[in-house]
Amino acid sequence: MSTAGPQIVAASTAAASASGFSATTVFLSLFIPAVVLYFIYFRLSRRHMLELAEKIPGPPSLPIIGNALEFLGSSDAIFQNVMKKSEEFKDVVKLWIGPKLIIFLIDPRDVEIILSSHVYIDKSSEYRFFQPWLGDGLLISTVHCLIKAYEDFLNIIITELKNDSNIGQKWRNHRKLIAPTFHLNVLKSFIDLFNANARAVVEKMRKEGNKEFDCHDYMSELTVEILLETAMGVSKSTQSSGFEYAMAVMKMCDILHLRHTKVWLRPDWLFNLTKYGKNQIKLLEIIHGLTKKVIARKKEEYKSGKRNVIDTSAQKNEKAGNTTVVEGVSFGQSVGLKDDLDVDDDVGEKKRQAFLDLLIEAGQDGVLLSDKEVKEQVDTIMFEGHDTTAAGSSFFLAMMGCHPDIQEKVIEELDEIFGDSDRPATFQDTLQMKYLERCLLETLRMYPPVPLIAREIKTDLKCASGDYTIPAGCTVVIGTFKLHRQPHIYPNPDVFNPDNFLPENTANRHYYAFVPFSAGPRSCVGRKYAMLKLKIVLSTILRNFRVRSDVKESDFRLQADIILKRADGFKQTLEAMAGKFERVERHDVVEFLKEKNCTDWSNSSASKLAGYTVNLPTKLKTLPQAQGTEINKVIDDIKAALPYITPKEVRRFHMPYHEAILLELKEEGYRESFDCLTELLDFDEKITEKMLGSLLWKKPSLKDQRDIITCLKNGLIVSENSKSKGDHLAEATTLLDMALFFQSKTWEWWWLAERLYQSALLAAKLIDNDDVQNPTEALDYLNKAREDSENKVWNASMKLGIRQDCIFKECNILLYKALLIFVREERPQNPDAALKVCNEAVTRATDIGNTEYLNEALHELGKCYIAVNDIKNALKSFSKLLALAKKISDVEGICNAYMELAFAHKQLNNNDYTEKHLRMCRETAENFGLLDKLANAHYYTGEHYLSQGKLHVSTSHLETALNLYSRLNLTNEADRARCIAGISKGCPTF
Repeated sequence: MSTAGPQIVAASTAAASASGFSATTVFLSLFIPAVVLYFIYFRLSRRHMLELAEKIPGPPSLPIIGNALEFLGSSDAIFQNVMKKSEEFKDVVKLWIGPKLIIFLIDPRDVEIILSSHVYIDKSSEYRFFQPWLGDGLLISTVHCLIKAYEDFLNIIITELKNDSNIGQKWRNHRKLIAPTFHLNVLKSFIDLFNANARAVVEKMRKEGNKEFDCHDYMSELTVEILLETAMGVSKSTQSSGFEYAMAVMKMCDILHLRHTKVWLRPDWLFNLTKYGKNQIKLLEIIHGLTKKVIARKKEEYKSGKRNVIDTSAQKNEKAGNTTVVEGVSFGQSVGLKDDLDVDDDVGEKKRQAFLDLLIEAGQDGVLLSDKEVKEQVDTIMFEGHDTTAAGSSFFLAMMGCHPDIQEKVIEELDEIFGDSDRPATFQDTLQMKYLERCLLETLRMYPPVPLIAREIKTDLKCASGDYTIPAGCTVVIGTFKLHRQPHIYPNPDVFNPDNFLPENTANRHYYAFVPFSAGPRSCVGRKYAMLKLKIVLSTILRNFRVRSDVKESDFRLQADIILKRADGFKQTLEAMAGKFERVERHDVVEFLKEKNCTDWSNSSASKLAGYTVNLPTKLKTLPQAQGTEINKVIDDIKAALPYITPKEVRRFHMPYHEAILLELKEEGYRESFDCLTELLDFDEKITEKMLGSLLWKKPSLKDQRDIITCLKNGLIVSENSKSKGDHLAEATTLLDMALFFQSKTWEWWWLAERLYQSALLAAKLIDNDDVQNPTEALDYLNKAREDSENKVWNASMKLGIRQDCIFKECNILLYKALLIFVREERPQNPDAALKVCNEAVTRATDIGNTEYLNEALHELGKCYIAVNDIKNALKSFSKLLALAKKISDVEGICNAYMELAFAHKQLNNNDYTEKHLRMCRETAENFGLLDKLANAHYYTGEHYLSQGKLHVSTSHLETALNLYSRLNLTNEADRARCIAGISKGCPTF
């Protein structure tokens, strides 16, 4: 604006003031017409866009600001709000952020059109907020930005358009130049560095002890340091800690997220005036300071003749040397698809360079890359390779903590690969980590680090998923988070299930249904690097720790500050396993026990101690009959083996338990016996909540449990005779909890519950009523469980606050029966609760695969819908019931289904359908000789016609029912039919 502009405005304001108008009045008189004119201009200039957008579903928007109000609040609140809105619409949703039209796509067919295209290759203008940070690196570079810097674009656009073949060639050259630095043979050379850094972070984590901490801080620093050593070729001895850089990146992401979601922060001139703009300058000084420092050091090395060149010729003849695919690193490879990282390039077979070395060489004389472009590519790789990997690894550890059963399978796989060795992982080891890989891919499915991918649309685009046309000029956003949770692609999409990535489950899945690394020509160039690094880092952590999480997955507070993270942090607790110098050598222990006349007591324990148990003496089986010196000799033998095992291994293997069994045989050994069991089973924790996490219960044999119960029972008997009641308060309470726990397990455990119940009764007598809450009530629950254990276990467990998903974890049949009992008991007085539980029962019956159970559950579900007056859903349930009964030729089930359908239609006054289903029930029962069903069908048909005033027809059916009931000696039913028949004969209407 010229200097005359402000002078005119000032003069106008002064004149207005002199005329009696305030400055505010003048401002509004200018501002409001300007807004109106802009709105009119916007509508007219974008008429085509608005016409097409009108046909696309989306939440209602306001003039000028659009849906900007949806993005008020904290990051996690915005994420939750957007997810809720997405549930209201299908696969294509529109949002207006100010004048900007955003179209969200979550159908793989639409995603394929965008990501596979060389037309829609330009990333969205939304990425311009990254420009001060990443410049025109691979993440945000567009065709035109790579041809010339933005400030020169208008001057050369006409010239460039004359030669369309050059458009995008520079970007493609850059990608072709960089891609070989992530070639498989280059990645193999990084494995030692991956291992060294993984071990370093394990030692840092070990210092946390058993405290809860945020693992993302460690993962973030780790990924920065690995990038500096591998991609940048900077040795650990010369680099500073990556923690400051990682924290700066995290804060930058917060600022970028604000600019995306807050309309008023979008204009650069306004943003630069805010505190966020000033903070961004300081953060970029830290971020760019590191990259400039790294580049400067590498240039000095280059000038002095030092080159970080990787010799791959020696790897050529390796067993897996000719393979150019790291299994699992990109979906689609399992069905034979290739990408640009799988193709041999022309930079030389024998010598390949690390990322930064290649850039420095390409940047000499500015021929292929200018100094500015080198810096931009380094900034981009540092950001993409650091924050995304840190988030992915943190989510993986969180999922392991939330799913201990799955974590144990991963640990078992690692035990099979590494045994008791503490050696670093090799490339071949990573190929054997099949289950860990599936868990990692499932983590990336449920929590993709990049939850949104944006593209600028330059021409109108027809959607494949529906009759929608996306107008040119808008931004298309691929909702990776929602795409990965499509129920028609992933059954139970919100459930963590690594089997989603079994070969048979991925074979027919759409290639673009899983895009954590994007896909197509602009896919992540470092995806193989990321997967190999994650496998080595995460396997190293799980070889040293078990992860525990006190936060349920359903309680995660997610936020998408560019990268998907948890607003509540990645809080974990690590339980250390035995380290290299603490682990027992299998060979030494087995040989020692052989010398002591021991044999292998458990399956495969000699070949694999970890996770099972050490060898037991042969005479252990006859110990109850052993006498005097024999018992002492066996005790001495076991104690002699203990020095070979550290205290942690004593707890990991079951030595205290076996010693406890022996000590239990002497009356005075009760206290020592119980102390050993306490150490082994973690009784200090809530046993009903943590039982499945206790090592002894991972793979228990019935003998283990039987002996423990005997030990505790006998110990209590001894203690009752010799010690005061108050001393055994904790032991008695534990037994009460354990009794209910055993009641809830599989069928083979019932006899254990009965035996333990006797001990629990004895324990209850020891409880001091002043110290324990509701001991009488607890004992009453046990009595009820004993009287009718199958029927009452559900209610008992609910009242004591035991989580059903814990106690019934591996027992679908028992849970199904307990759920159904709950439904039948609660439906009369609490139909809503019964309906909710009944839906769970249907799910369990389906999982079990038993048609009888499913038949029963659907029948109950229909009744629940009737109870809450949801007749339409009741009809659906009974129709499914009928179809199932016909499928399995269950004639009685068919009759029952017809009868229930008739009752439901009657409530809707659908008389034709009511009579039709009653007739079908009668015909089916008569054809198959089911007289009781036939009698009931005639009876209810008579009742129906009576209510319609059709007395003659009603009487005929009721008399038929009466005759059938009499033949079947069903006296009560006959009396009822006789009564109703009398009414039909004697009354004109019902």
